[in-house]
Amino acid sequence: MSGVDEGGPAAPAAGASRSATTAPAPHPEVRPAPVLELCYAYYHLLKPVRQRRPLPWHRQLLERPPGWLATAKEQGGASVGYEALLLACAFGYDADPGPERFLADLPALPARLVAEFDAVFDHTELRDDDDPNGGPRDRLRRAFEALDPVRAQAVAANLAELWAQLAPLWEESGRQLVATASRRFLDELGASDDVASYLPAHHFVNLEDSAADIRHHRGRGPTLVVPLYFAARGGFKFVLRGRLCLGYGVRSEDLYEEQKEDVADLANRLKAFSDPTRLLLMFQVARLARFPLTVGDLARQLNVSQPTASGHLRLLRDLGLVHVVRRGNRSYYRLDREATRAIIAELEQLLIPQQ
Repeated sequence: MSGVDEGGPAAPAAGASRSATTAPAPHPEVRPAPVLELCYAYYHLLKPVRQRRPLPWHRQLLERPPGWLATAKEQGGASVGYEALLLACAFGYDADPGPERFLADLPALPARLVAEFDAVFDHTELRDDDDPNGGPRDRLRRAFEALDPVRAQAVAANLAELWAQLAPLWEESGRQLVATASRRFLDELGASDDVASYLPAHHFVNLEDSAADIRHHRGRGPTLVVPLYFAARGGFKFVLRGRLCLGYGVRSEDLYEEQKEDVADLANRLKAFSDPTRLLLMFQVARLARFPLTVGDLARQLNVSQPTASGHLRLLRDLGLVHVVRRGNRSYYRLDREATRAIIAELEQLLIPQQ
């Protein structure tokens, strides 16, 4: 399936139909698209996948959410979250130098899309597969039917508020960064038609099924590739009016390397839990927290030698999970509960992120 954002909801599929065609596809178009930048950022704010390293613009809005953002989240209703992104692509606003024309036209666009639904979303690309409860095609149609002019005007107002905050960043560094990334992508692509080979290696658009869809589509129709400044490791992939639209976070590989370092650091700290004796030591220190516990006490509790207990406690001290309380010439051990909670929370956020 195609998607919007990393682990995000399904969007129109790129390769459900595998019919062959002999007409050569045009060379991919690779360029900045500020309207899509704005629409993607809006989607990401409404349905965020929490990240270990959110981009500064995202962190600022989440830490101090403006009133329009709180209201937009509360009024999600039948929304799938990325209607604005699909509208901008379906009606050609992705080529505009800014979002002004799109925001002015937005209130009338949902009704127009519903009227042209079958032309925008080919039935072979987006199917419900006879789902009695309504599949992705049905949900998408309902979402646009629910986006009446009043609600669409509210979305346009929200997008205008968001652009007021994002535009300075876009003009200061975003436009130039994605323009450079676009030129580099085209230079590397050269005469090749294999777009998937030049997408970021660790991005969801480059997973095997997704890459197969991209390669299949290249023989069928045009492709738009948009490096996204306001995306971290997320993006989008869908087909509208026979055109494959791809967006990827321009800094996704750098962020992956940073995250990889974070995981390696966490793995090192998780050594505390990897040895049964060491974990039992932590358990005993926690269980007997009301009592002063020496190395000798803990060695006897575990039925191990004092040097063995001392070696494990030294590692736990180095990792910051236990600390020593000195009274006279004696040393007692205490579990650092906050440090232990922090490691467990970090592991949970890494493997079971809150959506």
